[in-house]
Parts: sequence; C-alpha cells; structure tokens
Amino acid sequence: QKTAYEIGVRLVGSEMCIRDSDNVLTKTDGIIIEDYNKGLLTPDSIALILAKAAAHDIPVYVDPKKENFFVYQGVRLIKPNMTEFVTALSGEYDYKDFESSGTELQNKLNTEILMVTRGERGISLFSDQGMHTIKTKARKVHDVSGAGDTAISAFVLADLAGATIEEAAQIYEDIDEMKEFSPIQTQAFDKLYHTDRSVFVGAPTGGSERRVLAELAIFREIQKENFGKIVYISPKFDLCK
Repeated sequence: QKTAYEIGVRLVGSEMCIRDSDNVLTKTDGIIIEDYNKGLLTPDSIALILAKAAAHDIPVYVDPKKENFFVYQGVRLIKPNMTEFVTALSGEYDYKDFESSGTELQNKLNTEILMVTRGERGISLFSDQGMHTIKTKARKVHDVSGAGDTAISAFVLADLAGATIEEAAQIYEDIDEMKEFSPIQTQAFDKLYHTDRSVFVGAPTGGSERRVLAELAIFREIQKENFGKIVYISPKFDLCK
C-alpha cells in the first residue's frame, strides 16, 4: 500500500508540536505538505518535519507559498505556480530562457523534482533528466469541485508506486485540469471512492466521463493493503483510438 499520511500537528504557545510523529512515520510512505501560509507551518516546524522524514527515509512533496519557500530544502518535489516561481528568483527570472531559470531554482532548492504549473502552458518538470513539459488540454466540465489537492496526491501515489516522473505528472495534469466533476460523476463519487459496493452507471455520459468513474474505482482499490489485479474493460472504439 502506498499512501501519504498527514502528520498530526497542534499549536502550543508560539511553537508547533508534532504529535506521535515517530509512530505515524513507521506507517508512512510519503509526506505531502500543503503550505497555505496561515501560520501553522513555521521554519522551525518545517525543519523538524523534514528532519524526521529524512531520518525515516520518507520522501516529502511540497505545495509551497513564498514565505517559507526556501525552507523546503532537499525535498523530493516542490510545486510552485508561475507567480511563486518568478518571486523565488527575486526578479532575476529570464523570460527568454525559462529552462535555465528553472534549472537555477531547482539547484537553489536542492530538490529532486521542481514542478512548475504554468496555467494554459501546462506543467514543466525539472530533474536530473533536464526539463520536460506536459501540455494542458481543454475540457468541458460542470459542477464545482476543486481538484488541486487531489492532483498532488495523485502525483505522489503514482510516484511512490514506481511511475516515471513524466507519467506521474501526466496523471497530475489530467486531474488538475479537471476543476469540476460532471453531474453524473458527482452522484457516483461517494459510492465509487468510499465504499466497496458494485456500481452500474446507466447514463449517456461521454467517454472521458466513463473513464473518470473507472479511475475513481481504481483509486479506491489501490488504497487497500493487498489489492489484486485490476482489469479495465474499455469499449472497442476507445481501444482503437
């Protein structure tokens, strides 16, 4: 099972106290830090989390904000957007040479993977393999349901399961660009993702909508400790595309 557990934290006076972290870390494969710059994460508490993760050889994945940006040294992945990317370079960003600027920032952070989310330009990855960009795709969607946190969780799950960083980033992009579920997906989500009940969907959904439903069921299965083989039977037309 490859999952990322949240470390319990509480505010005590002006300091952060990491509760039962050693016990939690024995069952942890990866740590995701979503830094919303609300005062909960401080340089001291971040340093403690990173030190404990390093002691247990656990990779750390970070969605940062500018205040603590360079505190996250040596993590597995850090994921700034373009505004955070430019700010981190202190105005030295060369708009004509994005690749060199990204490589420079990756070196400053000493991170294995720098993932820059660039809006309509897609995602750019910087690693020891150089730069790789995944283009975004337009989709028609409906009901509101933000997907940013889900997207980084999907990247982590794929990365821990052995996917290449390009494959993991493609999964991230596929989820992140779909900011909303359709009405059918919204109705089916709870049963597919939170229960083991069999589900039959009889609705005139498009191909991409059906695939998302199948993916939700697959994510449910791979969270189990000893999941078996998953068989996805797709319509012949989709297999031939």
